Amino acid sequence: MDLLRITKQSPECRQVAAGMNSDASHAHKFGRGSNGGYVGSDVSGSSSSVYVCGRGMISWFPVHCTSMNNTNPFVTGDNKGAAAQLIERAAAKPQTALPTVGAHTAEQAYTHPTTFWQSILEYLQKWSRTSIRRQGPAGVSTPSNPRAANQGAADMFVAAFAQSSVGDTSPNVLGAYCLDTGEPCDMAKSTCGGRNELCVGRGPAWPDDTASTAIIAQRQADKAMELWQQRSVEVTGAIDYRHVYVNMSDTKVLASPWTREGVTCPPAMGFSFAAGTTDGPGAFDFTQADTTGSPFWRLVGGLLSTPSAEQVACHAPKPILLNTGYINTPYAWQPHITELSVIRLGNIVLIGVPGEFTSMAGRRIKSAVRDVVGEAWGKQLKVVLSGLSNTYSSYITTYEEYQVQRYEGASTIYGPHTLDAYTQIAVTLVKVH
Repeated sequence: MDLLRITKQSPECRQVAAGMNSDASHAHKFGRGSNGGYVGSDVSGSSSSVYVCGRGMISWFPVHCTSMNNTNPFVTGDNKGAAAQLIERAAAKPQTALPTVGAHTAEQAYTHPTTFWQSILEYLQKWSRTSIRRQGPAGVSTPSNPRAANQGAADMFVAAFAQSSVGDTSPNVLGAYCLDTGEPCDMAKSTCGGRNELCVGRGPAWPDDTASTAIIAQRQADKAMELWQQRSVEVTGAIDYRHVYVNMSDTKVLASPWTREGVTCPPAMGFSFAAGTTDGPGAFDFTQADTTGSPFWRLVGGLLSTPSAEQVACHAPKPILLNTGYINTPYAWQPHITELSVIRLGNIVLIGVPGEFTSMAGRRIKSAVRDVVGEAWGKQLKVVLSGLSNTYSSYITTYEEYQVQRYEGASTIYGPHTLDAYTQIAVTLVKVH
C-alpha cells in the first residue's frame, strides 16, 4: 500500500465560511440546543484535504452543487466539478506552480466574466504567474506541481471535491430574495406573499449563475490548495474498513451521551418537502415549516398510500405527504435498508453516510466518533464526514431541527431519531477492534 503511506493531510480544518451560506438557518437555531448542541458559526465552515503524492487530491467541503440554479437546461458539474477542473487543468501543465492563495479575490477575478471558460483561463493564468516550492514534513523541498512529484506516473492527476455535511449549506451566499419585489423572503417560511416559487437564493455574482459558479469553485480550489501548501502531517497507523447494512425502518436507539432513546420509522416525506428550498423552490401552496398539512394534499397523497396511525405517530410532528415506505410501484420509492461505513487511514477516520447531513447533524456524529476513539488511533485524529456515500436516504437533521419541519426535516425520511440511529451505528463500528 505504498500509495497510502505517502498520503498527506493538513493538520487542521480552516474556516471557509465565505464559500457557503446556511440554507435553513431558521431551523439551524433549534439544532443548537440540548443533547450535543453547539454554539458558534451557523455553518460548518471547515474543509479537509487528503493529498496522495503525484496521484491526486480529495477535498471535503460542504456546499450544495446548486450554483447553476434549477433553470439551467445543460448538464453541469456545478461548483464542485468546476473546482476539480481548476486544479486538474493546472496540474496537467508541466511545472505549473501552485496558486498564491489570496492574491486577489474571487469577486475581483470574476466580476464580469463573459463565459465560465474565460473564468477558467483567468484562474489558470493566475497559477502560471506564481512560483512556489512546498516543504515536506521533514523539511525536504518537493516540487509544487503534483505531476513533477511523480513524472513517471502514467495516471492523470485527479482532483475530487467531495461532499460533507451538505444538508443545509447553500452556495447562494447573498441570501434569498423575492423575485417580484427584490425584498428579502420571509425567513421562517421562505415565501414571498405566501408563495414559495418567488423566493430564490442569490449567488455571489447574482444574477449571473455561471459567474457565481466560478466564484464558489475558486473559493473551494483556493482553500484546498492553501491546505496543500501548509506543512502536512503524514498519515500513520493501521488501515481498516468497517461496513454494515441496517434496517432503518425499525432501528431501536438506546440513550447514550450522544443519542436519545427512540425508534426509527418506515420512510415518509413531509409537506415541506414539496416546498423545495431557496436553491430550488417548489410549487403550489406548500411552504417551509409546515407541521399541520392540508386536507386536500393529504387526500392526494393518500391516493398513493395512506399512512397508518402508527406511522403518523412515529413521524410526528411531520405531517406525511408521501408515505414512500409503502409505495413500491414501479419499484420501491425509498430504501428501508441503508448502509454506513467507517474507513480508517491511520489517524484519519472517514464516516461514509448515505445521505445529506445538516451542519449540526454532521458535527454531532463526528464528535461522537471522536469521543469514542479518543487517542487510540492517533493523537492528531481527524474525523471527516463523507456524505452521499453508497445508498441515498435523503436528508438527516438533528432531533431539534426536525421539530421545525423545514425542507430538510420534512425530507428526513426515517423520523425524528434518524440522526440518533446513524450515530449509534457509527459509534458501534468504531468500538469494534
